[in-house]
Amino acid sequence: ADRLAIGVDSDQYFQVDEDQQKCMLSSMLKRVDVGVYQTISMFAAGEFKGGTEVFDLANGGIGFSEAGGQVKDAAQIEDLKQQIIDGAIDVPTAP
Repeated sequence: ADRLAIGVDSDQYFQVDEDQQKCMLSSMLKRVDVGVYQTISMFAAGEFKGGTEVFDLANGGIGFSEAGGQVKDAAQIEDLKQQIIDGAIDVPTAP
């Protein structure tokens, strides 16, 4: 593929036509399942207080996909992910 794409929200590799899959580098995943599970678990344990809860790299609320085999160095990406969690890399939140 001359160009690669990065999907968002869900694993876009499984959402595109087979001929387009070779163009999918990765997808950034919103792990809604993690948020729903944690919220239900807190409610069931009588610990749910309402309000805003942030789901991020540290608690598994977001992640990335390796579907399609385009990610060549997942270990390096995991290392960068850990550096973000540890605060060694500051990710800007404004454009």
